[in-house]
Formats: sequence, C-alpha cells, structure tokens
Amino acid sequence: LQNRNSSTGSSSRRAPETPEQLLAAAERCEERDELAQAFGYLEAAAAKADAQAQFRVGEILLHGTHGQIVNAAKALQLFYEAAMKGNVDAMLQLGECYHHGIGTECNLEYAERWYHHAAKTGNDTAIELQKLVSEQREALEELEKRKRAMRKAGDERKKLERVEAARKAAREARLAAEAQAQKEAEAPAATKGVAETVERTRQSKNETERSREEDEQCERTPELGAAAAQDSVCPSEVNDRELCAAEAEVARRSSFDVEAIYHRGVEYETRGNYVDAVSAFYEAANQGHAGAQCAMGLYCKEGRGGLIQDERAAVEWYRKSANQGFAEAQLNLGNCYIEGQCGLPKDEHAAVEWFRKAAAQDNAEAQNRLGRCHFLGSGGLVNDEHAALTLFRKSASQGYPNAQCNVGMFYLYGIAGLAKDEDAALTWFRKSVDQNYSIAQYYMGLFLFHGLAGLNVDKRAAIEWYRKSAEQGYEDAQCTLGMSYLNGKDGLAEDHHAAFSWFRKAADHECAEAQFCMGVCYLNGFEFLEKDECTAVQWFRKSAEQEYDRGQLFMGKAYMSGWGELAKDEHAAAEWFQKAAEQGQAEAQCCLGKLYLEGMNGSVENRDVGWSWMRKATDQGWASAQLFFGAAYDKGLHGLVENKFTAVEWYRKAADKGDPEAQFELGCCYLEGKGGLVRSEALAMVYI
Repeated sequence: LQNRNSSTGSSSRRAPETPEQLLAAAERCEERDELAQAFGYLEAAAAKADAQAQFRVGEILLHGTHGQIVNAAKALQLFYEAAMKGNVDAMLQLGECYHHGIGTECNLEYAERWYHHAAKTGNDTAIELQKLVSEQREALEELEKRKRAMRKAGDERKKLERVEAARKAAREARLAAEAQAQKEAEAPAATKGVAETVERTRQSKNETERSREEDEQCERTPELGAAAAQDSVCPSEVNDRELCAAEAEVARRSSFDVEAIYHRGVEYETRGNYVDAVSAFYEAANQGHAGAQCAMGLYCKEGRGGLIQDERAAVEWYRKSANQGFAEAQLNLGNCYIEGQCGLPKDEHAAVEWFRKAAAQDNAEAQNRLGRCHFLGSGGLVNDEHAALTLFRKSASQGYPNAQCNVGMFYLYGIAGLAKDEDAALTWFRKSVDQNYSIAQYYMGLFLFHGLAGLNVDKRAAIEWYRKSAEQGYEDAQCTLGMSYLNGKDGLAEDHHAAFSWFRKAADHECAEAQFCMGVCYLNGFEFLEKDECTAVQWFRKSAEQEYDRGQLFMGKAYMSGWGELAKDEHAAAEWFQKAAEQGQAEAQCCLGKLYLEGMNGSVENRDVGWSWMRKATDQGWASAQLFFGAAYDKGLHGLVENKFTAVEWYRKAADKGDPEAQFELGCCYLEGKGGLVRSEALAMVYI
C-alpha cells in the first residue's frame, strides 16, 4: 500500500480536491466541450456542499444538458440547498420554478418568497420579479373575487328560475284540479248524487279559502312581493303567485327539518344511543344532508348502530358528502386512499387532492396530513419542508395535537431552515401533551431523560412519560421501555417478562427495532423462553426488510453461521452485511471487510474491497476492526507488510476500548518487547 501511494504521488499533477479546484476544473472542461467530465467535477463539488456547484448541477439536471437526463425533483432539491447557503442564483432559480411551474406546481406565494430573499441581497432582477409576482398575485386574487361574485349571482339566478318553475307547475296543477271539479259538478245526477256534488263543491270552496288564508300569511317575502307587483292584478293569477310563495316557504322549512333530523342524530350519538342515531342520520342522508352522509360513512365503516360493517358503502357515503364540499368527508376519503383502505387502491395522488380540498376549508387534520405529504414528497408533491411547516403551523394554531408535535420536532431538529431551538420545541410538545398525544409524551420523556431545554435530568419522570406514551400504543416508547426493563436501568428493576411483553407490543406495530429485539430474545432465550433460532431469524428478517441496520447485520450473521434452518451462504451474508454497512453500521462494515479478506475466494480485488470496508469501521472506532488491523500488521496477513510497531498501535486502540482479545495481544507485546515496547512483565500482566 505504501508503494502504491508513492507511485501515485510521483505521477502527473494531483487531481482537484477542494470545491474551488473542482469548479475550476469543470470550467476548463466546458471550454474544451468535455461536458460529461465537467459534470463529474461539478457533482463532486456539490457533494462537498458547495453552494455554487449545487446550483450548477441543479441547472444541468433541470434542463438536461451535459448529457444528463432531466431530473426536476433533484434539481429543485439542489437549488433549495444552495439557496439556504445564500446563493442568489439558486434563490432566483427557485423563484422562477415556482413562478412558471417548472418541475413543480405553480405557486406564486413561494415564488414571491424566494424572489424576496434574493431581492434582500440587492439583486435588481429579483426586485423586479418580486414586484411582478406581487402584481400577478393581486390580479389573480381580484379575478377570484369576481369569479366568486359571478358564481353567487348565477346561484341566485338559478334559484329564481326554480321558483318560477314551481309557480308554473303549481298554476297548471291548480287549473287542472278546478277543471276536474267543474266537470264533476256538472255531471248528471244519475252518475253523481246531488248531495255528493254539493258536498264536493263546498269542500273545494273551503279548501280554496283555506289556501288563500295560508298564502296571505306566507306571501310577505320581498322576492314574491316584487313579483306580485309586476304581474297582472287578476285575482286568480295573484292566487297562483301566493301559492308558489307558500310552496317555496314549505321547501325552506323542509331544509330546516332535515337539519333538525341530523342534529337529532348527533344528540342520540352523544348519549351513546347509536341505533337511533343511525336511523336519524340515514333519514337526513337520503335527503342530501352532507354531514349525515359523512356520519353514515363512518357508521358503515365501523359497523356501528346495528349496521353490518360495509367499507364499500362507507366510501360511497363519504364520496356523496365530499362532492358536496363537506371537509370531514374529504379528509376521510383522503385517508382511505393514502392507506389503501375500504376497498380503494392505495393512491397517494388521489389522497393529496382530497386532503388539499379539506385543508382549503381549514380542516386541521387535513392540513396536518397534507403537510406530511409535502414533507415526504408523496402523492406527486416535491419534497418541500417549508410548505410542510406552513401547513403544520396552520393546523397547530387550531389546536390539533399531531401538528403541534410536528412543529416541535421541526424546532428540535432544525428542519426547514429553522434554527435548532429546544425551548420552542418544548413549548409545542407541552401543548400537544396537554391533549394527551402519545408521540409528544414520548418526546417529553426524551427531554427529561437527557436534560434538554435546561430541564434537570430526571430519568424516573422520563420513564413515566414513556409509559404513558407506550400505554397509548406508541411503538418507540414501547421499545424504549422494553430496553430499560431488559437491562434493569433508569430506575427500573431487571424484568425480562416485562421487557419481552413491551418488545412484542412494539413489534406487532411494525417497529423495526422492536422486531430486532424480539429476534435477540429468541436467539439468547430467557428463563421463561426457550432458545429458538428459527423464530429469531424470522424476527431478524422482518426488521431487516424494514431496512433496520442491526436487523440486516444479524441476517448476515445468520447466513454466516447457518442459524435455524438456514444453510450457510457467504454470498447471502455479504448482501445483508453490505446493506447495513452502506447505512454506516460499523460492525457490519467490519464483518463485510473480514468476509472479503478471509472468504470470497480471497482475490486481490476482494482484498482491496475488504480493506476499504475495514478502514470505514476503524474510522468509527470499532474495536474488532482495529484488532483485525493489528493482527494483520503483526503477522503480515492479507497483503499487508509485517510491521510490529503499527501492530502495537492498533492493538492499543482496540485495548483502550475494552476489547479483551486486543488487551491480551498488547500484553503479549509487552511480555516479548515487540513493536518498540520495553519488556515489562508488570505491564504485560495488567493487560493479560
């Protein structure tokens, strides 16, 4: 290795390393029209977090130049990272993307925000663009106001048309009834008795008089009064208009009746009388009441009030309600799509659209849901932490505990450009805890356990918060409690039964860490649990398939040793070790390096790969890797030149971390006086 390094150093000039050197090299390549190589230099500089390089790479990916495929999402991410470092070009580019909908949805609010950031640096272009976007937003807002006014006028016109149609129908019906009565009154006595005819005539007259009296009580509305003034003064026509007014009033009162039926259902529900509640909701829902339709959806989904559980019927009720603009039903439909529930396919795009509609009506849960979609970049949305934070704050300001907890996490970890602020995070967590939200309770425990935000460390109080959270089903709290019981720490007595119980609850909630812990429990066994390698491997696999690094590590060990019913398989082991190693798991890096060096045919190529992984493990201070280096230098193994001095250095590093084998080897070196050490039996016995 030393020879290889010296020969490399004596060759042509060194490759560019710093971001400035890489940018300069990229510029030279572009001058020579070597665009692919230029992009490589720019990408390397961007990987070193250089803002100008991030902007240049983003520009290339946005337009698909330099032989690259267009990747708008990656471009926007790079622009954002560069802009957050103060790069004005990136700010302008972000503004342009949001302004014109390039690679993302058009959003004038975000465009104006980024132009504003650039304008604050004195950039003239940004100042002009900010002014332009501001004017466009004002114009669009004015246009939207006009549209709303036009829609309202159209609704009024349609209402008048419906009233007129009702008048006409009532007039025709009345004329037909009068004609029929006249015809029957004139019928021969042989067909109709005189007394019968007289009685019918009298009843008709009385009915007419009653109708007129009712019309006089109901006709006083301004709309019908104006219509009466414009029409002919013919008594029969005035009577018709009054009849229509009465019918309109009846329709209006009918709508009040539907609302009353719905509220009767709500009252029944409040009392716990779900059977009568569903009866009322069903009656109101069939008359088109959106809230009742949403309630019917919930009752069908859960099978309440004597209904058979019917998820498909639930979706139909939700959809009827949502199409009328009822926010809660829109939220429920979005939840069905995001989770793939109630017979609907999992469709994040559809979910986002329904969340967006409900959020626009200030539904707090929908705002939180939509914020999460922005944060994760799901449902066709570009990952946008700022948009997520805006929505979380809107939801939190309405008192929604999940959103309050999310805002707290943004402050705790410094997300979306926020400065890390433990005090602000604690304030939001407390608001959420006041509403008994389980995840916020877990974070309260975390603050007390580590003494964050100036709180005194109080592990007993922390455990109580973890317990409150765990009892509500939060899997991270359940797993944390399990670890405390397993090791008998943090004020808890060692209790393997309790540990196993909490691990099982968390594992059943798909907590990857808890699934790994279940595997360890079965691998080692307890006084009440027999060792079972087959079951252990099943749990390790579940954890590993969720990309938990320690689960992947133990799957590698399982294939190396042939646990349970697995056949030994170095290649399968290497695949699992690699998955964990790529996540930075030091032990997996060491195991993978050792596998390449001692197994896998031991080729030179594998040897280089093996030492590369072993070096990554030592860089993280992994004692077993340091011991491996020491042994290899001590005996000249795996292509290393024997060097006792270097061996002693590696043995000492591993021994200082408590590795017993390294301590023994270092003791032997003192006993034999190897690697420049003075022979000393006393020191040897200290380590041995």
